Amino acid sequence: MGQRIGWSDHDYLYLDPNSSLGIVKHLSTSLDNHLGSSERTISKSLRESNLLVRCDKGRNTAKVRILGARRNVYVLNMTDVFEIDEQTDVPLGYNASDIPF
Repeated sequence: MGQRIGWSDHDYLYLDPNSSLGIVKHLSTSLDNHLGSSERTISKSLRESNLLVRCDKGRNTAKVRILGARRNVYVLNMTDVFEIDEQTDVPLGYNASDIPF
């Protein structure tokens, strides 16, 4: 299924900053669109775009308990990332079995 970059619940998407940035940089490089921004720059941009719904004081991440451990993650609204089918709670264009979270 690939490398885990985050977790989700019904309303929120929780992204691990290091893993998600690594995947995004790898994808952008493979598309000849080199992403030169640092984690700090990207997280600041996410915050300034009002995509981060929860942040700890002085940080662009929030500490959240996931799978029994407290992790610093980006917290985004699921609906800011995916267009959700209200009847099935699954992103449009996907089957429930396609969604790994």
